[in-house]
Amino acid sequence: MKKYNLELNENQIGELMKALDFYTRIS
Repeated sequence: MKKYNLELNENQIGELMKALDFYTRIS
């Protein structure tokens, strides 16, 4: 379960970084 949660967090961070990069490009 811990490994799964860690993978999920890593995935969420990746998505967050993508969104952040997209947002900074627009500004």
